[in-house]
Amino acid sequence: WLAYASDETGENEVYVRRFPDSEGGQQQVSSHGGSEPRWSRDGRTLYFLDNGSRLMAAQVRTAPEFAVTAITSLFDASAYIRDGFHQSYEVAPDGRSFYFLRQRPGPQGALGPRPVLVQHWLSELKARQSR
Repeated sequence: WLAYASDETGENEVYVRRFPDSEGGQQQVSSHGGSEPRWSRDGRTLYFLDNGSRLMAAQVRTAPEFAVTAITSLFDASAYIRDGFHQSYEVAPDGRSFYFLRQRPGPQGALGPRPVLVQHWLSELKARQSR
């Protein structure tokens, strides 16, 4: 299934359609605006931003036909910069967290604390302990 956003109704909405056989029609996922759809690794959840800047999670079934079984609002993402033409967030491989482009500037242009991603920290800790 291919997920995408389209403004064919006059407002951005999230849709899916079969891939590569896209002739079967589209299924609408969002109902009050949506953009930037991202699949979870297991293909059971489709994340998207609604027009109010909330990150949404649509639980889906893809067989025998596509169906949205539930939609949940996860959190307010309005503090993060959105780019209408590019993805501004990513779903972590474990599906338990999200990476956003960056925070919007605060008062006097301050961005606040910068997040730091540390990978392989356990092996680094073990190496330091053996010294």
